[in-house]
Formats: sequence, structure tokens, C-alpha cells
Amino acid sequence: MFKLRQNGTNTSTETVAGSTTFLTMSYIIFVQPAVLSGCGMDFGAVMTATCISSAFACILMALLANYPIPPAFYYLLLILSFFGLRELVIFIIPDSLKSAIAVGIGLLIALVGFDMAELLWINLASLLDSATLNRRKCGYRCLASLQ
Repeated sequence: MFKLRQNGTNTSTETVAGSTTFLTMSYIIFVQPAVLSGCGMDFGAVMTATCISSAFACILMALLANYPIPPAFYYLLLILSFFGLRELVIFIIPDSLKSAIAVGIGLLIALVGFDMAELLWINLASLLDSATLNRRKCGYRCLASLQ
């Protein structure tokens, strides 16, 4: 079904790649409900909706596109796949830009996490401000992250 031999891969490689992609993208399961619950939405309902929509998008990407791209912007990719433009878009982006996009997304995720843990926050004078470890809440979160 997935033409593993024709694509020069095997089940173990694809399992590691899929697990890596899942772990990379799983932050959204926790971040999105935390952000939206701050606006008054129910945390559990948003988490459930996020899990269901992510699972549905992953299944669509596996069955229709057969391409290892996480479904963060899956609607656009689905439309591109229907018109046969997906490969063109992927191959036209230079490798250096692909790496830069990945690094930028990683830094954004780290910044959101630091902000939610109150280790960093936006300051108009210096752009970012950091917390001191002697603050009780900050110290507990730093210790909890070491477990």
C-alpha cells in the first residue's frame, strides 16, 4: 500500500520517522488547549477536538498523500495533492530554507513553552525578560523539567 521497497525504505525506518514526527508535533495537544482556555474555552473540549482533528489529518496524510509531512497545514497540502502540485512545492524549496523553517518553528515552540512556564516574557524595553530561579513558581517548574 505504501510502496516501501519502491521508495527505498523499510518498516523500521518509517516507524522511527513516524515516531519522531509525532513527538515533534505532539506539543500542540497541550499548547493549543492551554492557550485557548485562557480565552474562556473549555480545556478538555479543546484538547479532545485537537486530538481528533490531528488523528484525522494524520490518517489522511498517510492514506492520500503518502508523504512524510506533519499535518500542521494539512488543508493546503490536501488541496495541493489533489491537483498534483505537492511534489513541485516540496522540491522547489531550497534545503537551507527547509532547515531555517524547522529551526524557526522550534524556537517559536520553545518561546511559547518558556512563556507558559513564566521563565521568559515579553518586555517592551528589552523585548524579552527572564525570570530568576529564586521565584518559587519558576524554581518548581525548572526542577519539574529535570525529572
